[in-house]
Amino acid sequence: MIKQAVQSAFAILAIALPGVATSAVDVFIVPRLELQAGYENNRLEESGSGEGSPFWQATPGLDVTMFGEKTEASLWLDYRRTQYTKSGFESKDEASAFAQWRYFGGHNEAGVGVGGGWYRDAVLSDSDSLFWQARPYFVHTMKGIPAEMSLKGTFRQTLYEVSVYTSATDRVDSRMEVRPGFRWHPSRKATVWAEFYAERNLSDAREAEYSGFGGAFGCEFRPSARLALGAWVEAGSRPYEEQVENQDRTDSPRRMGAWASYRLRPWLELFSLADWESFSSTIDWNEYSWWRASMGVKLVFEHEMNIH
Repeated sequence: MIKQAVQSAFAILAIALPGVATSAVDVFIVPRLELQAGYENNRLEESGSGEGSPFWQATPGLDVTMFGEKTEASLWLDYRRTQYTKSGFESKDEASAFAQWRYFGGHNEAGVGVGGGWYRDAVLSDSDSLFWQARPYFVHTMKGIPAEMSLKGTFRQTLYEVSVYTSATDRVDSRMEVRPGFRWHPSRKATVWAEFYAERNLSDAREAEYSGFGGAFGCEFRPSARLALGAWVEAGSRPYEEQVENQDRTDSPRRMGAWASYRLRPWLELFSLADWESFSSTIDWNEYSWWRASMGVKLVFEHEMNIH
């Protein structure tokens, strides 16, 4: 039955993959489960400045990938449950589905992904929302040096169930982002990357409209086939269209993080994460900072099928 379901699900995608209709197709089905626990501090000002809570998080998911001659079609399904142990933080739930098609040939790779989902917060109901997004991208592998240049785009539309702004009771935000990037591999074990971005958010609530720009930098290191390490930092500026209490509003988001993973078995991986985020603003009451640290385990069960 699983094989028949996969054949039906990918019947339409197969038409878009050159060579698939007349040859066998390799399909990889990967159920996965990610479990982690840690501590999160100052989730939002509404939770109280400087307050925090231990938490646990479970993320079951399913990846299905079908390969053509020079193409690939993928489907990802995720559900994430975050439960806090301290009263006042409660829980949040996220669900998403994302499909991607990509073409790779020679020194170039291109693709587009489309997906959507929903978000629920038991404490901050003004964050409850539905969304859909589209993500096209292009990657060019350079000749003569071990590096790639990339161009990524994102269009995301978010439908909020509750509007915090008086100018719009039904709030829908449309956010667009463009990210040119560069990845360099100084050795077979190390990667250094940089991205720059420009963004624009349009909203039914004028107070939520802004333009922005910034950059991100990071590195990855794999000292062995089992161990991987990484770190990144991002900073930007986000001027808003509307004034607040006769003051110009400009937010300055700053983010950074580090991670490590160790694969014990082909199906078992240990990992640790640390993330920090800060929003400074010309409007004092709009400032906040947030950090999270956690450790966890990831289970991956890969199954390959050959469909004719």
